[in-house]
Amino acid sequence: MRRQNRTFSTPLLLLILGGILLAAGTLFYLLDRPPSVADIPDDHGESGLPYPEVARISLAQAKDTFAQDTAVIVDVRSSDEYAEAHIPNAISMPMQELETRYRELSPEDEIIIYCS
Repeated sequence: MRRQNRTFSTPLLLLILGGILLAAGTLFYLLDRPPSVADIPDDHGESGLPYPEVARISLAQAKDTFAQDTAVIVDVRSSDEYAEAHIPNAISMPMQELETRYRELSPEDEIIIYCS
């Protein structure tokens, strides 16, 4: 009896390699993405304010910073609310867009976020 050599056809081999690369790329994407806004717990401090670990400044401090032009001001209200009225030179970045747009902000800058 004669043995037959079995070889994979080129299209089948490319299909298998493509599947492996697709799976590896998907895994890399899922492991490398930043945390989702939904992943951030909605903690409240003793004062009842959400996210007590986030630094807060007074209105007077915000006005001084604005007057000195030493911070980036980000308005997280809806686009309609921003269009209606906003702090001059504030960047409109609605809350729903923060997860995808936060990289537009430099970590070197002082950032003041406001919503009302």
